[in-house]
Amino acid sequence: MPRPLRLIEPGGVYHVTTNGLDETPIFRQDRDRRRFLALLAPLPARLGWNILVVCLMDTHVHMLVQVADANLSVGMERVKGDYARAFNRWYGRRGHLFRERFKSKPVLTEAHLFQTIRYIAFNPVEVGLADRPEDYVWCSYGATIGVRPAWPWIANTALLAQFAQTREHAIARLRAFVDEGAPRRHAA
Repeated sequence: MPRPLRLIEPGGVYHVTTNGLDETPIFRQDRDRRRFLALLAPLPARLGWNILVVCLMDTHVHMLVQVADANLSVGMERVKGDYARAFNRWYGRRGHLFRERFKSKPVLTEAHLFQTIRYIAFNPVEVGLADRPEDYVWCSYGATIGVRPAWPWIANTALLAQFAQTREHAIARLRAFVDEGAPRRHAA
């Protein structure tokens, strides 16, 4: 039985995830992460995407993407295929690297958009890779709020426009919103 078709709407925003097979790390070192980012970098110009947030974890990737056309599968299949072939070559392995097709959940409301941004930003904190969302260098959130150089192909202006009209005010509101979602630590 064929897989069901993805319903991708032009102009739609999607929370995209892709996982390693059997929770296998898909990034073993920083070189791997840089290569994956290099494969993502041309997609905004080539496919008309606004990549709003990217977070590279050890075993999976989170992205928040707005597509101009219904071409999410085209870009993701290209990135995943090119990356898996390079990864297998680097590490002398064969076979599948990724568990399955990528997942794409439509983001339908402003509240859902904001919650997804917060969720992605806190993902490294939740698993102990960083103390604060802005500290994790393999997530675009820190660059969006100005604590490190931005990846030029991330649509920071489009993301910040969701929070306020001026960049400074938008950054302050984005940071406050993300920080409000910090896990509560209970005293022992």
